[in-house]
Amino acid sequence: MSLDVDGIRVTATARSETAPPGTSLTIAPTSDPIEGSDIQAILGEMDSVAIELEGGAQPSSPIELKFDLSDRPELAHLISDTVRPLVRSSTAGEPTSSDYETADWDPVTRIVSASTSHLTDFQLVIADAGKAFDQLIADMTMSSGPTGSSCSTELTIDGADYSLASTAPDAPVQGCLTDVDGVGIEFANRSDQYYGVSSAPNGTYSNTGAVGSNELLATWLHSRSGDGLLLPQTGGRVVFPPGTAEATVNIDVDPVALQLGTILTGVGMLGVDGDALLTAFETGSTAWQCFTSAAEVMRTYDKIDARQFRDMLADVAQCGLTAGQLVNGSARNRALHRMSVAVSLFTDLPDALIANAAGAWNEVIGNNHLKFALTSTTSDLKASVPVAP
Repeated sequence: MSLDVDGIRVTATARSETAPPGTSLTIAPTSDPIEGSDIQAILGEMDSVAIELEGGAQPSSPIELKFDLSDRPELAHLISDTVRPLVRSSTAGEPTSSDYETADWDPVTRIVSASTSHLTDFQLVIADAGKAFDQLIADMTMSSGPTGSSCSTELTIDGADYSLASTAPDAPVQGCLTDVDGVGIEFANRSDQYYGVSSAPNGTYSNTGAVGSNELLATWLHSRSGDGLLLPQTGGRVVFPPGTAEATVNIDVDPVALQLGTILTGVGMLGVDGDALLTAFETGSTAWQCFTSAAEVMRTYDKIDARQFRDMLADVAQCGLTAGQLVNGSARNRALHRMSVAVSLFTDLPDALIANAAGAWNEVIGNNHLKFALTSTTSDLKASVPVAP
């Protein structure tokens, strides 16, 4: 079945097993555009079409969709190695039902091809995956520099004089001493990185800033390591018991939380909402277990190359594709599926972009190891904790 819509020849092809013999398949322009268009990186789109089986039945096998852009050169010319076509779907009157399917582009025939297992309203959109990926790289490396804080690194607590020294006084993370029912260190993170916080002896860590949905997901991921997680552009606190004479606090960029944070930023530009993903992971243990297992691979590397970075993205994408295959099901499935479609676009980007991401990741992980040493001049031990470079 074919129909010309908005200058584009739209074809839907069903296999013999898709529906009972004699069941008709129809394509019709929709009276209203798809609601809630939410791709920030969108460069072009066509009018939406409704594709239906007779009686409103759903297909028992995928239906092939083709969009011929021969008569829409302004759309065809947009598509490149970094600008990719997507097929957006949504049920009329239900803006939260929107989802996406990846599509193949044939520059010779100028045909975009996709498949769907759920018939509804469809719309071809052209999305700038390269722009979203550039944002992903920027968020990996972005930092506002040192805090410039004038807080105290020397303080008298319960009659003992304490000092706090850092291996990198000008780093984006700074620490201040505070008296909070014990010996406390307040940390301010003025960067866009996630830092794992560990201490010896073990102190009690807590975040002191607001925690959004993306940050909560990252915190869940990091909790597997047993340490605290200092969130981007916010603060945290480590408290040691009263009378603690000396301690060390290690603050290191967390590669797993960094991976999650950058992916969520990138896919956010392609219409994936962090709150929806949070709900999806909360209610989908299988998807969460898959995602955490894929993300944890990053902890095993001190340095990665472009191939490994691409493989990690592919693993994350596959988790959501597996868990969210029933796109006509719950909002949870749709959120996971949309995340995976967005991440899948990244895996097809040119090698140079993937290499840039791997290089940025290595630079951030390699240059963000901070150590703070807490000492007391009135300690009977009289020995300071060395601050290793």
